[in-house]
Amino acid sequence: MDSYNFGFKDDLEDEEADEEKIIYNSKDGMIFLIDCNESMFSDDEENFFTTCIQCVQSTLKNKIIQNNRDLVGVVFFGTEKTKNTDNFEHIYIYQDLARPNAERIIKIENMLTDDWKTFHEDYGHNSNYQMSDVFWLCSLLFSKCTEKLGFQRILLFTNKDEPHTDKTELVHCRTRANDLNKTGISLELLPLQPPNQTFDVSKFYKNILSIIHGDEIEQLPDTTEKLEGLLERVRCKERQKRVLRRLPLRIGDGIEATVGLFRLKQRCQKPPSVRLYKRDNSEVKSNRQFYLQDTGETLMPQDIKYSKTYGNKTATFEKEEVTKIRMFGEPGFKLLGFQQQKDVRTHYHIKPTHFIYPEEKSTSGSTCFFSALLDRCLQRGVVPICEYISSKTSAPEFVALLPQKETFENEIQSMPPGFHVLYLPHAEDFRELNVAPTTKAQDGQIDLAKKLIKSLKIKYNFTHFDNPPLKYHWMNIENRVLDKESSEEFVDNTLPDTKAMDKKGGEAIKNFKEAVFPEDYNPDNKKKRAGGGDTAKKTDSSKHPLTDKDLKVYWMDQKLEQLKVADLDRLMKENGIKCSTKKKKDLIDAIKSHYGDSNT
Repeated sequence: MDSYNFGFKDDLEDEEADEEKIIYNSKDGMIFLIDCNESMFSDDEENFFTTCIQCVQSTLKNKIIQNNRDLVGVVFFGTEKTKNTDNFEHIYIYQDLARPNAERIIKIENMLTDDWKTFHEDYGHNSNYQMSDVFWLCSLLFSKCTEKLGFQRILLFTNKDEPHTDKTELVHCRTRANDLNKTGISLELLPLQPPNQTFDVSKFYKNILSIIHGDEIEQLPDTTEKLEGLLERVRCKERQKRVLRRLPLRIGDGIEATVGLFRLKQRCQKPPSVRLYKRDNSEVKSNRQFYLQDTGETLMPQDIKYSKTYGNKTATFEKEEVTKIRMFGEPGFKLLGFQQQKDVRTHYHIKPTHFIYPEEKSTSGSTCFFSALLDRCLQRGVVPICEYISSKTSAPEFVALLPQKETFENEIQSMPPGFHVLYLPHAEDFRELNVAPTTKAQDGQIDLAKKLIKSLKIKYNFTHFDNPPLKYHWMNIENRVLDKESSEEFVDNTLPDTKAMDKKGGEAIKNFKEAVFPEDYNPDNKKKRAGGGDTAKKTDSSKHPLTDKDLKVYWMDQKLEQLKVADLDRLMKENGIKCSTKKKKDLIDAIKSHYGDSNT
């Protein structure tokens, strides 16, 4: 039998691990479809084709960091030479669908360093291709892929708004677009254009993209010729909304809609280490088995029971019984009432929030129901309070659904409409702090502090601040894998720019320092730790360590809670008391059980 805690305390950790597993296990496919007509090239170093290849290079490096299980392919169209198994003319598969690796990245980098005359010689240019064949070839690349893919996406880079004037070819392209839509393949257009020219989507591509995107084609972004703008768009296109769970939102009896649960932000972690066999570097897979300590007999899952000690008795449970004990109801959101938005305080935050959005495909009418609820909550300034159960074996939580209005920037959605799921604390989660009284600042000092803050204000953009340990980690890996010397100096952007601060707020800093701190103030002098009664007590206890006889005295006086885990563990070993965990509560239960049984 195994001493079991029923997992109630680990619900949060289990759910976050499950969500990370969902995100990590997803495998997407992406094809870069690049137009190679002559106008994409110029004598400038930063021509359109160079910009597209730089996007491919950046994406391959990002994929290795974000999810190296994704597949990426590169296809050129409009080339003189042809390379594809289906013999579609003037279409060249430069890189087939495969995982990013060092060899593929180096091949892309070599293309950037080569003279573009080499491209003309190796690939050439020819506009006698058919866009319907281009779309069909991309569809075949996805269908021939032996790995199961989640999201499949084509990113089309071109500076020609009308590749064909023949209406027959437009009809064929619409047919192929319909085939892409049926197979779940998304087609994204990234138009390129130089200044003082236009890219008219309505000439050709609008008729094709409307089949896949519907009315969203009206919100196409402006064209660009800059690498930064194109990279940002590629990053937006490759980010896929991943639903963690689909759950019902219940209001009363018989009224419910289906919502998808999303995580908008997640801490980026270093990838876990993998154990390799030293002879051939093959991955080592571990396998865990349970066996009886006395006989060595291997145990199957159905042979294992779970136990919990209450008082002096041990209760045993089957796995099915433990599952039933952990069930508090059906998963989903259950509306309890409404509260004014101002009453939901920021210090109620106890763990990362989620975001919910309607799932019309799961339940018809969910979008209409959800939109009406969101609209009324925004108008009245109220927040729905719900009971939330994430899965059948999860404990219920109380959450506030914070409404968010849809906003746009440059005709692109910047904030989606929906509710942020704010997890509320229980009564036991609040702590009373005994804060010592502090000296209050004078009015003049407060005014100087305001001037100081005003002089040092900056425009914050989170994209300008990389996580230093992660950046350094991946920079070293990239240099090692690609066999390159460090080409850039590591810069920690989170460190304050002291020179700029002195330049902007030097006078304000000086005035504030003179008004608040004494003349002999030196920030470099560390405050000495004052000795106190606690230190003396620790020294005394270390001089007189507890003996095995003291354990029973503490048990009889019901003062086991006063002992530290290390002392409990040591004294239990000296008294021959066994416990499978190091948790203080379990150790105390084992001691009570031991002496309780001995007294009977």
